[in-house]
Amino acid sequence: MARERDVSPSRHVYDEVRTRIVDGQIKPGESVGSVAQASTDYDVTYAAAKVAFKSLVDDGWLVTGAAREGHRVADQLPDPDKPRLTLEERVDRIERHLGLDN
Repeated sequence: MARERDVSPSRHVYDEVRTRIVDGQIKPGESVGSVAQASTDYDVTYAAAKVAFKSLVDDGWLVTGAAREGHRVADQLPDPDKPRLTLEERVDRIERHLGLDN
């Protein structure tokens, strides 16, 4: 799948998978495969696919399956019109989770 030059490989994978979910091509509970398979399917490095899948999990689009099962679409999907969290929002969330928000 071709990607625009100004989009990072991980963002490309994120956008493609998210779009397929929003468009109903992949339904809640269905497998989206492994990071390794995504790196092959989207012609990106394993690291780029891993970052994309981590972001999709963090944003509520995917859940991680048991070992060797890969990822699947979350049963409860986030609002597709809500933008992704900014870096600052992610850092704040992590700090709160770790109890560092004093």
